[in-house]
Amino acid sequence: MTEFDEIVELYKDRIFKMLFMKVGNMEDALDLTQDVFFKVYKALASFRNESSIYTWIYKIALNTANTFLRKNGRLNQNYIEDVGENTLKTGNQEELKTILKTKIEELPQHYRDVIILHYFEGFDYNEIAEILDINVGTVKSRLFRARQMLSEKMRRYL
Repeated sequence: MTEFDEIVELYKDRIFKMLFMKVGNMEDALDLTQDVFFKVYKALASFRNESSIYTWIYKIALNTANTFLRKNGRLNQNYIEDVGENTLKTGNQEELKTILKTKIEELPQHYRDVIILHYFEGFDYNEIAEILDINVGTVKSRLFRARQMLSEKMRRYL
């Protein structure tokens, strides 16, 4: 098994999951996963070990997904669900998770990305800064503002 095969085996499921969450369509996520690993294969020799290999691959995947979404002019339909008034203050955890996912999807892209990278993918501030090509201070301020916005959006449900 080559080094590249090992990388694909190790990260393909996580990358697919992120892509599926971003684009909301199985076939598109599968195609994009292949595109990502093709890009990784072509650029592997230029990887400088300045970050973890996963951080580098994730950055490629995130850029690939964002480009795809911009070109196709569509949002993730899995996250955008009609949340009726009957969920208001119900306390049902599954309904609250659905509402939260919907509210995260409503955030501007730059806030959504830091929320997903930090809370769903577990990246630290430095890794997020590297993935998004922004300063650590910008990551912190975007997370702060995104949490404020989510708090305002979720207030009526809690």
